[in-house]
Amino acid sequence: MNESEHKDLEDKPTTSENSEVEENKESDVNFTMAKEDNLEAKIAVEERNDEKGLTLFKEKEKKINRNNVKITIGIICFLAIVCVFASRDFVNTKATTSTINKVINTAITKVNTRDVKRGVIMNAKEVYANNVNSVVEIKTEINKTLEGQIATGAASGTGFIISKDGYILTNNHVIENGTKIKVSLYDGKSYDATLIGTDPELDIAVLKINSSALKPVTFGDSDKLIIGEDIYTIGHPLGQFTYTFTNGIVSAKNRTIALDSLVSLNMFQTNTAMNSGNSGGPIFNSYGEVIGIATAKYASDNVEGIVFGIPINDVMDNVKQIMENGRVIDKAYLGIVVTSILEKESKEKKIPIGAYISEITKDSAGDKAGLKHGDIVVKVDKHDILTNSDLINIKKKYKAGNVAIFKVWRSGEYLEINLKFGIYDKTAEDTVKKFQKEQLTEQTNKPKEPTINPDTES
Repeated sequence: MNESEHKDLEDKPTTSENSEVEENKESDVNFTMAKEDNLEAKIAVEERNDEKGLTLFKEKEKKINRNNVKITIGIICFLAIVCVFASRDFVNTKATTSTINKVINTAITKVNTRDVKRGVIMNAKEVYANNVNSVVEIKTEINKTLEGQIATGAASGTGFIISKDGYILTNNHVIENGTKIKVSLYDGKSYDATLIGTDPELDIAVLKINSSALKPVTFGDSDKLIIGEDIYTIGHPLGQFTYTFTNGIVSAKNRTIALDSLVSLNMFQTNTAMNSGNSGGPIFNSYGEVIGIATAKYASDNVEGIVFGIPINDVMDNVKQIMENGRVIDKAYLGIVVTSILEKESKEKKIPIGAYISEITKDSAGDKAGLKHGDIVVKVDKHDILTNSDLINIKKKYKAGNVAIFKVWRSGEYLEINLKFGIYDKTAEDTVKKFQKEQLTEQTNKPKEPTINPDTES
């Protein structure tokens, strides 16, 4: 074999080698096709799984949504039921305010009462604990004649014990026109009360219950009150929230407040929360002493926290007289209603500053002395009168029968009038006699209660 042939043999594969190569190529092609087939199959499976998963997911999502809807509907139904019962039995909601329709529980909250050393400043808890046994709840039955028919009503208020043997002080308007008065103590005991006497001009009344060893309040000095001083009160707002304790400050002093056309009182102002039912209750200072009587609240839309109390110093002399005599026997009486002429009105109308007489009672001390409607009182003896409260307070310095010189401005000129103070009219005394007569009649006509043996039942 020559060299060229040998070379050709090396360059060209043999038949067996060619066959093997072809097989290898075919195998490679088959392997590639198999990989492609497997990939396509895998993709197909994944696609089927994705479709199945998506279907399952959608079904699950629908199921969750259905459950959420059911839950939401259930919650709405539950809330609707709650609202129906709440509006029927507890709260009636209107706009942004809630009005209580029914009070479920107003039971008295018992506390450990104790005596605190006098002359020592107390905290709020001590003021309450030391005085709650001295505060009483007052319920009054009232008969009024309306269009010829007798109508029966009721009034609620607060009072406080002023002696161990059962004397109680409250507002006159709490028991006015009452035919029966019931007094309840903190310990739950109740008593029929007797009306001892009243002073409508100061809006005070003294009651008496048949009990002894009671705990009276201690009186403080209302002349020493300071604006901004802490004060407290215990009362029965709305006649059902018994022994409610609230606090505030002295907001102002020497406010003249007209309770009606004939009664104006010197009062101090406070922001202490009070409502109807608090009337006649005690107002305490930080020493736990009574320095005032809760009496009036300024009632108007959008007005809050304007409440008034009678300074205790203004009434104590008359309280003692009522306890001793059943009425005030030497109280100076004028029989006039006055308002203030202040600086602005004085300049505008070119009239003097003073107390303007807006009403005068016929045959009263003022009327008999010659005072007239429209007169402006500017001085009583040596005391300058700049406001109506000045005249009210000055009058308290005089007794019935005393004589004073009133300087008044009338129709452009000044006059001096000698005035003899009269005795306060018999309205208060007549009220007591009427009450006592009605009480006696009621007791006489009341059938006797049957005697029941405690060991038997009927």
